[in-house]
Amino acid sequence: MKLQGASEIITELLSTNSRISISDLSRISGVSRPSTSKILESLTEGLGLKFVLELDEAKLGYPVMHNVIVKLGKKADFEKIEDIISRNPGINFACSCKGDFDIMLQVLSKTSAEYFGWENSFIDQICEYRPKLMASEIAKMRFGFFPVDNGFVTASGLNDEDKMLITELNTNSRASIKELGQKTRINGETIRYRMRKLAEEGIIRRFTVASQKPTRSYAIAYLSNYVFNSKTRYKASLRLYDYFDADKLGILNTFQNISLLSGSYKFLGIGIFKNEEDAVENTVEKHIRAFGKDNVSITSARILKALKGIMPFRKLNIKRNYIQ
Repeated sequence: MKLQGASEIITELLSTNSRISISDLSRISGVSRPSTSKILESLTEGLGLKFVLELDEAKLGYPVMHNVIVKLGKKADFEKIEDIISRNPGINFACSCKGDFDIMLQVLSKTSAEYFGWENSFIDQICEYRPKLMASEIAKMRFGFFPVDNGFVTASGLNDEDKMLITELNTNSRASIKELGQKTRINGETIRYRMRKLAEEGIIRRFTVASQKPTRSYAIAYLSNYVFNSKTRYKASLRLYDYFDADKLGILNTFQNISLLSGSYKFLGIGIFKNEEDAVENTVEKHIRAFGKDNVSITSARILKALKGIMPFRKLNIKRNYIQ
């Protein structure tokens, strides 16, 4: 689906605040309310929009986040693997990939010891496929997000009212106060108050959307590690900051997640591009130009499909939401 004019404006407005009213969408985009409603319906179908929450994993009770890539040494039954992953409570997001690795996971834990136990258990579950796991702790998401699976909300230490509200809003972040009241049996005044408090406390970072059919068809995940040289390290890091140059990137429709890692890799990037050539040029090749081919190691793969969770693609203005 191609975005232009009012549809592009509405998509960005929904990514910034999915609870925005039809009236405000109409006023800002400059089209009538009936036309706005039709565009919203078309975008929901055409982009595969999921109306979700951007949650703070640490404030939800899961301060330890890992990115795990898996290379299988034996041809796998992916239906069986998908079933294993879908039932695994420690995995927040998983996707199948084609390239240097076969599966990418985001794992949430309350402690490092809990993650260690999860990793060993997961290896036991898929050991028949001779897996090699490379795990890195996500130290900081520079921008982007992964929608949090409702299972983590249910297992959190929040009170029951907040759990119910977050679960319903994470299923449909545009749900009206009346709809939320009918599903949770909480009165409207309390719902408004709790939603405001959850946002003020930073548990809810944003009411947003996640596109499952992004406008560009080639999604890539790439991770990098470096040969550290005291003479060139900081200059190379400054060159890498081209990723965050709003004038070059404009609307966040290419890079969807940039995370700083600790462990097997130091950097994770997820982006959507026109094709493989465009993706490699703007990820792998860009890193090599920044650091020098002898100083950087890149591992990359095309993202094929979500095995668990929701694809984290949306349309945000980097400068407005992350740099300023």
